[in-house]
Amino acid sequence: MKYFFILAIFFCITDDSIAQLVINAKGTKILVDSSKWKITGNNIYYKNAGNVGIGTILPTAQLHTTSDVRFQGIGTNTTNTKILTTDLLGNVTTRTLSNLLIGSTISSLNGSTNSSQTFATGTTGTSFNIVTTGAEHVFNLPIASATNSGALSTANWTTFNNKIGTLTAATTAAVSTNSITATINNTGAYWNANQLQGNNISTTAPTTGQILSWNGTAWAPQEISSTTTTNSMSSTNNTITSTVNGIAATANLVNSISNTSAANNMSTTINGITSTPVSIINSISNTSSTNSLTTTVNGIQGSSVNIINSNTLTQNGTNQLVSTVNGIANTALTINSDGDVTGDLGATVVSQINGSPLGTTTGATSGQVLGWNGTAWAPATIVNNTNAAMLSANFTTSSTAAASTNLKFAIAANESYYVRIEGTASKATSSTGLKLAIAAPSGCTISGEAFLGGGALNTALAPSLISAINTLGTAFATAAAVRVAFSMTFLVTNSSTAGNITLQAATVTSNTATIYAGTRMSWTKATGL
Repeated sequence: MKYFFILAIFFCITDDSIAQLVINAKGTKILVDSSKWKITGNNIYYKNAGNVGIGTILPTAQLHTTSDVRFQGIGTNTTNTKILTTDLLGNVTTRTLSNLLIGSTISSLNGSTNSSQTFATGTTGTSFNIVTTGAEHVFNLPIASATNSGALSTANWTTFNNKIGTLTAATTAAVSTNSITATINNTGAYWNANQLQGNNISTTAPTTGQILSWNGTAWAPQEISSTTTTNSMSSTNNTITSTVNGIAATANLVNSISNTSAANNMSTTINGITSTPVSIINSISNTSSTNSLTTTVNGIQGSSVNIINSNTLTQNGTNQLVSTVNGIANTALTINSDGDVTGDLGATVVSQINGSPLGTTTGATSGQVLGWNGTAWAPATIVNNTNAAMLSANFTTSSTAAASTNLKFAIAANESYYVRIEGTASKATSSTGLKLAIAAPSGCTISGEAFLGGGALNTALAPSLISAINTLGTAFATAAAVRVAFSMTFLVTNSSTAGNITLQAATVTSNTATIYAGTRMSWTKATGL
């Protein structure tokens, strides 16, 4: 007999792109779909870009479970600051504890913001108080005393607890006591009065409407008499009259009155009764006008009187001045004449002016003045050194550089002149205005002031300093075609080269500026008389 054996050999052909053969924890070989999972050493991960669901076919997160999740063997850490949180859908995120507690924690307790705080007790202070130092809050409840409100001490409790606890009326004594008990007799004469100032009170019970009346032996209840009583009072001058049931009696209102004062206080005493002191003068002031003085006391103004009724100034025989005001003479003042004035007060002589000799004035004629002739002040005739010039026609310029007008005068070396220029000007179409300058030789210095009109005739002239020659000044006449006034006053001094002092003008922008006819320049030589 022949036996045939058929050996069945199965080959498990795997493709890395479809499945991987692995051995599970029980030692059983299983295939893992490598299209979705990838094994790397001891690790396995999900290759798809989507989410993994456990208990759901529509996961909404990378790992979505519909039941409990358990983490076993999780380590501990003392430095991490985040905690796990979930939203209403169960999505897990991290969040810092401080952020989680915003709006839900106490960030400050009695001013302390320490993260760890403690409480303690004490007895400091005069009433209950809380003292916070750093992270400690001390609750102070002092012991109660005459000045403190607080807790009752054990000793004080014992004292209060041992006070009288029971009162009984058992004897005829008013009050009898032992260590903690007082006994009061509330039916004895101590509580039911049986005398008034040593006089007996009747034991008869009163009825409604009766009064207590003295019957000659005791105070007893009695009906009120129905007799009608009338009383009136009147006064005349210092007499007061009282009339009771038609019977009159008189007396003085004031039997004695006196006033006393000390410092600024006054007291009035009437019939032996002294009032509270009051100020005699509450306010006082003096006012003067010309030679009149008026005093006002307590708001009442007095009549005006002369401050000075008489005033004389006399010279005695020893060259002294004496002033006598209201008949009272002051101490005599000795006057010594020296310097420019010499001699006694009655015969003084001016011999010099500011230390310069004064020559003879004999023979001076009307109109002469004192002039310096080089050695002394002597009579001299005034020399007129003032000259003037005026524009006879309008001066116009459209140049932004300084252009000379016809107003000018000659100045020699080492001469000084006081100069004044007055006139009007305007700018044709622009609001930028025009400027003025004073042309002078290079050796000249200048100082003065200009007053310049603005944008309207009623605008106040604005001041501007003049401190440099051949230099355009401040712009003015800033309204188009509005004629405004200007003036310039200055002192010019020439230390070297002779030349001319000339008024110049320039437009700020290239359109016509006008200095009007009638504009006048005057100059006076500073060193001449």
